[in-house]
Amino acid sequence: MPAKIGQLLSHLTRHDIEEILQEQVITGRPFGQIAVELGLCQPQEVWTAWCKQLIDYPQEIDLDQIGIDSQALSHVPGNVARSMSVLPIRCIGETLVLATTAANHARASAEIGNLLDRDVRFVLITDQELADALDESYLPLAVSA
Repeated sequence: MPAKIGQLLSHLTRHDIEEILQEQVITGRPFGQIAVELGLCQPQEVWTAWCKQLIDYPQEIDLDQIGIDSQALSHVPGNVARSMSVLPIRCIGETLVLATTAANHARASAEIGNLLDRDVRFVLITDQELADALDESYLPLAVSA
């Protein structure tokens, strides 16, 4: 089980964590979002903590909620992203967060590290989300005549 994000944001006090958790129960918003809104953390601190959570346990995400950072796309060429069935969504320091499917995770994690000069973490999305996001994020493949 991965560490909880509140544990990874070590500067938060027990009171801070309890306040965030109470707000989370009421609103359903993510812990990190609430911590930033309350001024208890900077966004970069939350992203870094999230990356630490992903070391051993890729999480299922809502790609619409997380979004895709266009700068992350530049770290993986479109042909590689398509062939490996991965989508770069965030670059946080030297860590690149890639979305893939549950069925593809083992293959991607075994092979993509050899192709990239970065620390890689994975999150999981559906097959359809991946296909749609690859089409939206990279230019279409050339069609031969």
